[in-house]
Amino acid sequence: FEPREVPGEDWPLRNPLGVVPLVELAVNRTLKPSPFGGGVSQFAGQLNEQRKINTTVMNLLVTLENQAFRQRWATGWDYPLNEDGTPNLSAIQANSASRTWVLNNESGEPVTVGEFSQADFRPFLDVLNFWTRTMSFSSSTPPDAFLLGELVNVADGAVARLYTSHISEVQSLADSLGEGHEELMRLALKIENNPKANDMSSSVRWAEFERRSATEQMGVAKDLKELGAPLQAVFSAVPDTTQQE
Repeated sequence: FEPREVPGEDWPLRNPLGVVPLVELAVNRTLKPSPFGGGVSQFAGQLNEQRKINTTVMNLLVTLENQAFRQRWATGWDYPLNEDGTPNLSAIQANSASRTWVLNNESGEPVTVGEFSQADFRPFLDVLNFWTRTMSFSSSTPPDAFLLGELVNVADGAVARLYTSHISEVQSLADSLGEGHEELMRLALKIENNPKANDMSSSVRWAEFERRSATEQMGVAKDLKELGAPLQAVFSAVPDTTQQE
């Protein structure tokens, strides 16, 4: 890097904050030290599955374009010709889309027609479903989020287990991103010359990641009360109750 010197401007630039006004919101940090922080994208592990899905969809579209309908064929047909004797492709194309064919043969030879069967697209759909299911497992995403249609007559306990890994994954992201948000708020307070910028006990308060029914959530609040939790904590578990309330 080379300094960008501006006439009449001090160099190095004066920074009254005393800290770099940039905050990294990193996820999936590695143990390996890096001079510029670092992390791994949340969807990095699913890129290969996404490429497979893209390739399968492309092959499906190509097959749809060429084999969605039965392809007709004819032998012994005097197909339309141009004045120079080459096949008239426009007329042939128009005939291929016609409902009724009238095939002429001036030589008197018999005209034979037939058709090729259309392609079976079920294997493409099965492969797409397989790759999507693989992505669901590797990303800890519940199958119903991909509309896989596999959650039929599933017990509540089984559904809860499916969401456990997903909620755990989201919680780990919240822990990582929460540190960055806390640093960001301290930086904003420092810019305002607010003495609370030095309060290291501040923390980000996330909403519940797990969706519960109102009855289940009220049960959580009652359990907190029986355990002797502060009244603020009890009412924070009550559905649709804001922090101000």
